This record gives sequence, structure tokens and C-alpha cells, in this order.
Amino acid sequence: MTAWQIIRDYFEFSRTERYGLFVLFVLCLLILGGTTFFVKNKKSTSSTEFSPYAEQVQAFYENTNEREEVEVAEPTLFFFNPNMANAEDLQRLGIPRRVVKTILAYRRSGGSFKNANDFKKIYGLTPALFQKLKPWIQLPKSVVASSKMDSSAFEPKQVIEPELFPFDPNQASHEELRRLGLPNRVINTLLKYRAKGGTFRKADDLSVIYGLSTAQFEQLRLYIQIVAPETTKISPDSMRQAPKDNRPANPSIILDINTASAEDWQRLRGIGPAYSRRIVNFREKLGGFYAINQITETYGLPDSIFQQIQPFLKLETLPRQILLNNASVADLSAHPYLNKKQAAVIVNYRHQHGAFQRIDDLLKTHVVKEKDLNRLRPYLQL
Repeated sequence: MTAWQIIRDYFEFSRTERYGLFVLFVLCLLILGGTTFFVKNKKSTSSTEFSPYAEQVQAFYENTNEREEVEVAEPTLFFFNPNMANAEDLQRLGIPRRVVKTILAYRRSGGSFKNANDFKKIYGLTPALFQKLKPWIQLPKSVVASSKMDSSAFEPKQVIEPELFPFDPNQASHEELRRLGLPNRVINTLLKYRAKGGTFRKADDLSVIYGLSTAQFEQLRLYIQIVAPETTKISPDSMRQAPKDNRPANPSIILDINTASAEDWQRLRGIGPAYSRRIVNFREKLGGFYAINQITETYGLPDSIFQQIQPFLKLETLPRQILLNNASVADLSAHPYLNKKQAAVIVNYRHQHGAFQRIDDLLKTHVVKEKDLNRLRPYLQL
């Protein structure tokens, strides 16, 4: 038997088998065609609905745009406190909105910046932007509590604003000291010291009173006017400091320190042409004295000479005042109690925040401290 015969016998089907194969073939065609038709029909009639996610998609694009946002406006650099600056001020400095939100969220959670370098840790703030802003960061120095505890620390705080006026600690009454803002315990200590024969010979002597804080003393220092006794003992040290002057004291000479000329000052024993010119020049730069004790700030004037001439001085005229809301940088920096940097910051702050409502608002600039403000106050008006 040949191979062809073998193959033909193997693939030879009966009529029934051939009919079964035909039915099977037709069923396969029907299944294949039905599946193709179903898939095509489903694709043409159904679509994915994305409307429920429209808001999320929009938020995603907005967030993406915000991250890629480029500041169009030119940043404005000015002194700022990152613990207090609002969102608008931070954006004007050129800080992106997303970083501003991070700063505000950090502050709301109780975070604070203790020094300038803390600011660079904010997420998203680039090193280049931080270096640009660092010179303009101003954080007020933390108030360090005195290591000396005294009973006055437990007294209730003063409700009435202290009233500052010239006073002599050797003669001021309890009521006057109270008006100056001194606590009762400090007043009692001061009065006991005087009752035992203690006296204050110069302004700095008041600082040794137990319980008087450094801040309170500095606030009062400019208003201390100690009246020298009629017979003043001059120590050898003070004699060496003061130039020899054999002119007799003339008790009839009483000078108004704001109107006396250089020649008038020379009528006082111990005051020569050099000292008289310095006093008058210093007075003109100030705009006038508001306290006799200010004369001690004259360059090179020994305290011994001031104590010698103080009984012959009076103050009857007020100093000139500067219009704080109109003064220029040059006007402010010309005053001895302000430097050019402070003057520039004050004017810049006024331009950004509007006119000052109170003299005390100068403290918000962070370049004028409370000690500076106490000295400046008599020379300023709104």
C-alpha cells in the first residue's frame, strides 16, 4: 500500500462525519462574527464620562500653572518681620504665592522665626531668593528677663500710662514718683534711702535703687534733673577734668538754655569759647533742649562743669518739633538722635503703610527702639 493510499484512508470521512464538520464550521463563523459585531457596537454607543472629575482636573491644572507661575511685577524690597508680615507684603517682596501659603500655614501652626537663618528653611524658598531677602529681615530682639528676682515682679502691672516729666529724685514726692510709673516697692525703697541721708549726686546713681529695672531707669534717665546744693564739694578728679577758671560765680546770672547765645554761656564759670560753641551747635541740631540734663550730652563737657553751672540754668522755651508725617529722610537724619538708616526706614514705612497715627507707631519700624523713642518724643508731632 502506497503512502498516498494510507493518507487518503486516514482522512476519508463518512457522510455523517462530513455533515458534523460543516455544522461545526458554521458555528465557529457565527461566534466569530457575533463577537466582532458586539465589540464594534459597544465602542460606537458607549463613552467614558469624566464630568464628575472636572473639578479635580481643573484644580490640577491650576496647581500646575501656579507652580510654573513667573512673577511679572518687579519685587519691592523693604524691611520686614517674617513673624508678622501679611500675605500681600510677602508677595510684594517677590515670594511666590505657594511659598507665602507655606509661611502663613507654618505661623498658624505655632511656628516662629527666631533668627534670619530660620527663614531659609521654608519649603520652596530658593537659596537665591533667601540671600536676596536676608539683609531686609528684621526680627526684634527677645526680651531677656532679669536674673535678679525681686518682689516688685509680682506686683500688678500699671494700668495708667506713665507720665514722664523732669524730676529730682532727691526731692520728688511719693505721688510724683508714682506718676512716673515706678512700682510702690521701688518708691518705698527710694524714700527710705533718702530718709537715712542718702542722696543722688548724678542721674546714674538712681540705677542702684533695688528693684528698679534697667528699662525703667533708661526711660527716666533723660528726665532726671538733680539740683546741685549751694555748696558743692568738688573732688580732685573733677578738678583735674575741668579747666581752671578763677572767675567768681555770679548768682544773678540765670540762663534760658534754649535762647542763650554763645557769649551768654561764657559768662558762666567753667564755660569758655570752645564749650559755649559746642553747646549752642548741639542745641541747634536738636532743635532746642527739652530738659536741662541734655546739656551733659554735649561732646567733651565734663560732668563736674555741668554740676557747677546747673543752678544757673533754666528752661522756659520749648524745642522745635518735626512733622513726622511730612519730614523727608534729610529732615529726620539731620537730628542727632536719628541716623540716616533709621530715617530712610521711617520714610519707607510711611509710604507703604500710610501716615503714622501715633508717635508710638515708630516702634513698628523695628529700627527705632523704646529708648530712642523716649528721647525723640518731645521733638515729634503728627
